[in-house]
Amino acid sequence: MTEAAKIMPKVGGMFLQMEDEIASIAAVVGASLAGARAFTATNP
Repeated sequence: MTEAAKIMPKVGGMFLQMEDEIASIAAVVGASLAGARAFTATNP
């Protein structure tokens, strides 16, 4: 997570930390519906 937070702005991306997996997937789906490329990751 900390590496993604450092790298994403450097490559023109955005980093968001969500409170849970449901909020995360909702943000990713919303971004993709708006035409953005998006991904999510979780810790096992």
